[in-house]
Amino acid sequence: MGWFQELLSSEQFVLEYALRLFLTLLVGGAIGLERERSNQAAGLRTHILISLGACVLMILSMSMAAGPDGLSPNEALTLGRGGDPGRIAAQVVSGIGFIGAGTIMRFGGNVRGLTTAASIWIAAALGLTIGGGLYFVAATGTLIALFALTFLSKVERRMFPDRAFKTLEVNIRDTKITTDVVLPILRRHDIHVSNIDVTQALEKQTVKMKFLVKIADTTDIRALYEDLNTIEQVYQVKLEQPS
Repeated sequence: MGWFQELLSSEQFVLEYALRLFLTLLVGGAIGLERERSNQAAGLRTHILISLGACVLMILSMSMAAGPDGLSPNEALTLGRGGDPGRIAAQVVSGIGFIGAGTIMRFGGNVRGLTTAASIWIAAALGLTIGGGLYFVAATGTLIALFALTFLSKVERRMFPDRAFKTLEVNIRDTKITTDVVLPILRRHDIHVSNIDVTQALEKQTVKMKFLVKIADTTDIRALYEDLNTIEQVYQVKLEQPS
């Protein structure tokens, strides 16, 4: 392992891979920040750690594949020395699916979290790309990913308004209150309810009601909040846009 120790002591090695790790921090942070702004569970820190981990594993893979005498990974592989630099990367690509699957949730007849799962997958891919030294590909991929996550989401909502669902959460301090009290208010505001999820906390004597709803752009949200707050036991109302 003398050749590897010499490589570590090289100033060029330290600067090059420090640059790769720093760029990975920026790339993962940019995508994670967008997810954080969309109130997703996998946000800034998650995406940074995923892309950074992928980059570290890619650097490790290439370093292990590099043979003695200053051979590149490809040269070492051709001469039968070192190892295949793609083996660890391949495991990252397949293994990242388990993390992505954890962000996907079924909400009644709808599925949420697919976009976040895809963003985790691209964050890992960008980390591998930077770890491999392909900076232009990583930079271009990051810009395209951010374009898809920010601008195209707005285009989707305009082109397919029927698919624009939101989550309305109503928290109540009384476990005896049912959805029959809330639903008439939603109907008065012409709000279509696609799915209902109710969670009771018996110790705190509270009920959390989540409604997957379709709300028209002309709906008076302030009036909706005021009507919901006429229910004496309601202590919090939240309206979120799924992403």
